[in-house]
Amino acid sequence: MGDIVDLERADGRTEVIVTEGVNTVTYTLDEGLIEFGTAIDDGDYDRATAFLETLEMSPETEAMWKTLSKLAAETRQLHIAERCFAALGDVSTVRFLHQTNQIADKVSQEMGEDGTSFYKVQAHMAMLHKNFKLAEMHYMEQNAIDEAIEMYQELHMWDDCIAVAEAKNHPELNTLRGNYYQWLTETGQDEKAGEVKESEGDFQAAINLYLKAGLPAKAARLAISRPEISSSTETVSRIAASLIKGELYDRAGDLYEKARNNQRALECYCKGGAFRKAVELARVAFPAEVVKLEEAWGDYLVQQKQMDAAINHFIEAGCSLKAIEAAIAARQWKKAVHILELQEDASAEKFYVKIAQHYASIQDYEVAEQLFVKGGHIKDAVDMYTAAGRWEEAHKLAVKCMTEEEVSALYVSRAQELEKDVKFKEAERLFATVKQPDLAITMYKKNRMFDDVIRLVAKHHPDLLTETHLHLAK
Repeated sequence: MGDIVDLERADGRTEVIVTEGVNTVTYTLDEGLIEFGTAIDDGDYDRATAFLETLEMSPETEAMWKTLSKLAAETRQLHIAERCFAALGDVSTVRFLHQTNQIADKVSQEMGEDGTSFYKVQAHMAMLHKNFKLAEMHYMEQNAIDEAIEMYQELHMWDDCIAVAEAKNHPELNTLRGNYYQWLTETGQDEKAGEVKESEGDFQAAINLYLKAGLPAKAARLAISRPEISSSTETVSRIAASLIKGELYDRAGDLYEKARNNQRALECYCKGGAFRKAVELARVAFPAEVVKLEEAWGDYLVQQKQMDAAINHFIEAGCSLKAIEAAIAARQWKKAVHILELQEDASAEKFYVKIAQHYASIQDYEVAEQLFVKGGHIKDAVDMYTAAGRWEEAHKLAVKCMTEEEVSALYVSRAQELEKDVKFKEAERLFATVKQPDLAITMYKKNRMFDDVIRLVAKHHPDLLTETHLHLAK
């Protein structure tokens, strides 16, 4: 914005002339907004109202009416507030304020004092701002209990209504409770009606209402806490059937256990995957079932992909193979080996290879070798060492499980592969391991590596050394 250089007033408009750089710009001021703002600042809400009444309704005008309505209500200028809400088309608030104004005007005329300070008017204003507790306080200070009760009834705030009646020991308390209950049932609020019955100690009616509202868990909570209900087979069966229908098996199990129907309780716990409760119950009621339940618990945890947690349950159930499988799936390799080493069952041997492959993949060759050997898979250990280029270890194992010809063939073929990859030193080592130095000499000769030819001939065939020198010299 630049500097203001002039103010011009013509045809009821005020214009401000501003320099912006080299240009001069004219801005027209919003007279309406200025007029309204001044009246508000002066606290002259009548003038503000008179001014707003001259304007067409627009989003800006609506915002001004809203501002004025708020300020008028706060300063208890209720006739102005009523006019504002009329302009905004809020019929119910206009009606409510009209009644409030009639009360205030009547008090002013009859008693000659400020009607807006009267308790009913103050309560009405608190209600207008939805501060019902403050409205209640205004009524209670004047001991106007019936009016407080009536306010809450009209608002369908029955809990507060009954709380006031109870606090003041109102003679109509039971009638109010009856009306509340009737209203709840008529409006289909069965859960709330059930809570009312429960608070009155009519537990059977409360349970019926909870079941009607489709809240069997709430009915079960009440039944479990009241021995006189959990001892009724018919009620327990109804609640349990509703729980099972909603697949709340765990809760149904609790209810059956409370009703001492242990067999049904156990079935529900298992169906709902609540195996901890099932095992605890079985230890007391069905000791012979515990082992079977531990296995079922393990199976359930495997289904839930909780392999780690399943291991110990399988061990408890004596299902070692399942325990090993779970440990492998959970990548608990040490645990898997530990369980495996305790097995005398031949069918467990297949797991050695699986675990050994893991240790081979992380290059823990010693552990992998032990496991391959224990599982009777020495050949796999040889392959592992061969792939890793650890030929001495491979040879040591190979002679245990292969014929000399097989070992020799394996090493020669591997050496030839290395020769192709121009890894001559490694190839020579392999030829030497299976005592085939001549193949190494041939390899060097073929690749015109004559120093190595001489070195090997000197080592393995010293009698042919001179002849070789002569042959190479040609």
